[in-house]
Amino acid sequence: EAVVDLPPHVFYSSKINAAILVLNKNKSHNDILFIDASHLFESDRRRNKIRLSHSKQVMDVFRKFTTQEGISYRATQSEIESDRNN
Repeated sequence: EAVVDLPPHVFYSSKINAAILVLNKNKSHNDILFIDASHLFESDRRRNKIRLSHSKQVMDVFRKFTTQEGISYRATQSEIESDRNN
């Protein structure tokens, strides 16, 4: 249903960006929402921290499930299939 790209250095053992995959077999459509949350963090000495306000922003975007310039893109199944074939 959705892919959320997280900031780098969120986990102690990893310096790469992690992603959250939201799976829902009961959804009423075949679209996938891609959310870029890689800029939503507070920098700290050892790792980047995702605050409650950042989580709320991501959840608001997810609930709207629409393309929002610079933060999310709602892709149709046909778009994904055509990109995979190219």
